[in-house]
Amino acid sequence: MRLSADINDPAYCHDYYDAMIYLNGVLIENCITADVVKGECLCYVTPLKKDKYGELETHILKGNVKIAWKPSDGGL
Repeated sequence: MRLSADINDPAYCHDYYDAMIYLNGVLIENCITADVVKGECLCYVTPLKKDKYGELETHILKGNVKIAWKPSDGGL
């Protein structure tokens, strides 16, 4: 499974922000794309900083990726 917050990514999911991404059992913040099969997470570098082109810097973290969904509030 692959899930992305990037609207230009074929794996884009409009419910991405309801997902919790874990890498080696640790919740990952600032994750843009998670790929369970490849075992990769594309994340923003923290603290946030821009590259020479003015884009936020990213890095790829590798390991055991798990995607879980936040519990529903039942529509209330």
